[in-house]
Amino acid sequence: MFGYYPNASKTHLIVKQEYVQSVKGLFDGSGITVIADGDRYLGAAIGTRTYIEQYVTNKFSEFIEPMLQPLQGEHLKYKSANGEVGARLDVAAQYFWGKDHQTAYFDVRIFNPFAQSYANSSMSKCYRKHELDKKREYEERVREIEHGSFTPLVFSTAGGMGPIATTVYKRLASLIADKRQEPYSTTLFGLRCKLSFSLLRSAIMCLRGTRSFQSHSQHHSIALACAEAKVH
Repeated sequence: MFGYYPNASKTHLIVKQEYVQSVKGLFDGSGITVIADGDRYLGAAIGTRTYIEQYVTNKFSEFIEPMLQPLQGEHLKYKSANGEVGARLDVAAQYFWGKDHQTAYFDVRIFNPFAQSYANSSMSKCYRKHELDKKREYEERVREIEHGSFTPLVFSTAGGMGPIATTVYKRLASLIADKRQEPYSTTLFGLRCKLSFSLLRSAIMCLRGTRSFQSHSQHHSIALACAEAKVH
């Protein structure tokens, strides 16, 4: 006879709680594990709703604001590098760049291009500065301790994004388009729309949260805002 014969020691039988003891009696000595809550299955989870919800929560905690491993005597090159215990990044994703067994870490920074401190700097210099600041803070630690890749995502409140963030968005659009069998251009446009509305929503919340009676008059460059948001 030909076929697949499962290894009993690696086999888990999921049953309702009231049947656990009777089923254990039936399979006593077989090596099969009888459980009631649930277990992992093909990278996901199968079992009770409570077990599945807990599994998903744990998975999300690995990739949303992941905590970095503490240093064990390692010396980081830059003084601005973050060596604190409990340091976190914003997002992590597996296989994002197509490299086997390497987790990609991302951290977001949003800056106001109309601030006085950027009055004499070009937008390209502003993006470059913030990208370098983030890399000096986390890149070495992620590469040497986490054995992953680090990518800074820099955005402006005007709706623009830095060169590295642009590359990430193009990569993300490509992955989504391939998975959903949709046009790449449409997917990329949709992602940019979501980003623009997210930044706009954040700006509105900040404005509505202000309760100062003082009037702060600012003269923003409409041309710059349109260029950053790519409005034509």
